[in-house]
Amino acid sequence: MQLMVKFLIMEFSVSQQKLQSINRAYLKNGNKDRISHSVNQEN
Repeated sequence: MQLMVKFLIMEFSVSQQKLQSINRAYLKNGNKDRISHSVNQEN
């Protein structure tokens, strides 16, 4: 039983890390898009 709980906690923490890295990448791309849009509007 304890092994199962430990395994689930490990799986959860790994998935959380993956989500965070995906969110960071998405935010970076989103910021790039916003910057390029503002530059295009100025020109």
